[in-house]
Amino acid sequence: MFFCKPGKLVLVFEFLENDSKKYMKSLNGRLTPSLRLKIADFGLARAFTVPIPKYTHEVVTVWYRPPEILLGASVYSIPIDIWSMGCIFGEMATGAPLFAGDSEIDTIFKVFQKLGTPSEEMWPGVNELPDFKPNFPQWPTRGWANIRNMGQQVGPEGINILENTM
Repeated sequence: MFFCKPGKLVLVFEFLENDSKKYMKSLNGRLTPSLRLKIADFGLARAFTVPIPKYTHEVVTVWYRPPEILLGASVYSIPIDIWSMGCIFGEMATGAPLFAGDSEIDTIFKVFQKLGTPSEEMWPGVNELPDFKPNFPQWPTRGWANIRNMGQQVGPEGINILENTM
């Protein structure tokens, strides 16, 4: 729920006993598809402004950073949160992080190994990102249903969510 005071926006949430990691651990790592969760993380929240300013790429835990940030983009907005939400959704379904790299390059390679190395045709502008290298290993797209039995875990509706958020 939210309400406005003159010049302020106030958000009010119910109190939750656990964070998602503790809750998943209590269920031996996996959540059932029928469970609906509330996800909120305002650790790096900022005011939304237009035009969108340039930011540092060191936002979001590296496992949940979207490819454009891992590849050095300095201008980004709301879509980075959608990517992170997809990562959390996949983690809740499988019981483990999808892209658990130990550095930015390791993480982007884990993304490419699962989702395929992007080309200019599939992602116009990828060659212009500061840290994209045309000589990156070329991994084929595996498809969400083939990644960690995701199809069995989330069903067709879940696969559709992942395909549209990541």
